[in-house]
Amino acid sequence: MSNQMMEQMTLPLSKDLQTIELEINQYQQSAGHAVFQIGRRLNWVKEHDLTHGEFSSWLQTMKFDHDMANRFMRVARELNESEAYQQLGYSALYQIASLPESERDKPHQIDGATKTPDEMTVAELKTLRQKLKRSEEHAEQLQDQIDHQEPVYPEDYGELQEIATSARQREKNLQEVIENMREEMTALEADSNEYQDLQKQINKLTATANKEEAKLIAMKDFAQLDSGIEQLLDQLAPLLYSTDFSQFESDDPAVSHIKRLVGRVHDWTAEMESLMPKLEDEYIKGDVINVN
Repeated sequence: MSNQMMEQMTLPLSKDLQTIELEINQYQQSAGHAVFQIGRRLNWVKEHDLTHGEFSSWLQTMKFDHDMANRFMRVARELNESEAYQQLGYSALYQIASLPESERDKPHQIDGATKTPDEMTVAELKTLRQKLKRSEEHAEQLQDQIDHQEPVYPEDYGELQEIATSARQREKNLQEVIENMREEMTALEADSNEYQDLQKQINKLTATANKEEAKLIAMKDFAQLDSGIEQLLDQLAPLLYSTDFSQFESDDPAVSHIKRLVGRVHDWTAEMESLMPKLEDEYIKGDVINVN
């Protein structure tokens, strides 16, 4: 220990409380500032290879624990040195730097109190990290279940396939008739009545074939939609009743995420209902139906 440090430690302290408070605040600020400045310099040394590949050995000569050095470096990389952060210690700064960037400035509910991370104790920050990790793991599990879910086909899937097969055959037959007519037209004069009649028939058959093709595409999409909805409901219905919602606070990130998803589902179902064809008894009073 240097003589200067020894002198500082043996200096008498003031009996004026305001002076003591001022000195404590100054040391608090310098502590946070020191973490950022040390971390910044450690990053600089490593990024510019000033130790020529001997960074770990150099840390030992500096009496610096490797894990602690990595934490100082992470704080300097992840956080901007603000006035609030300057008053925090190394452990609190590292906990905040370890949070997802989107969660570092948001208020969170911890033990019944709402605080931003820079207002929390180290213990509270650790609790917050655990909550966020559980929320992330839960979201990943749900996504994994969705990704590996086996296809579930509706009960009338076979009937839909038969209808689609029949429609394909009709379309194929129409195309064959159209081709035969076009071959007949090659032997006719373009201005003859028979030629004009064949052209009109071809136009009508082509329009019919196009409708059949559009119907086929729509049926395929409809079958996929039907299957997807059945699969989603079969998978999510049990989770609704097995999840213990009482374990979560109202502002828990997991709850907020689920609420956003529920809102998206609500918007999707509302849009689906608006797109579905209406039955006659579904037209509300006041709808004007053109019967001409």
